[in-house]
Amino acid sequence: VEKAKHLLADLFDYYAAHIDEVPEDYRAISEGDDLRAVTDYIAGMTDRYAVLEFNRVLNPAFEI
Repeated sequence: VEKAKHLLADLFDYYAAHIDEVPEDYRAISEGDDLRAVTDYIAGMTDRYAVLEFNRVLNPAFEI
């Protein structure tokens, strides 16, 4: 549970700081609320995709 919380919090912080990496669809639906767009984007991720994204953006040395 702690690992999952850490992963989600770190992804949230990353995408909040890099809003341009959140797909346009999520930014359009949120009507300009960037934090809502980040929340919706992460909420829509599967567990596997969230782990892959975490490693892609926050642990680039990790290879699959």
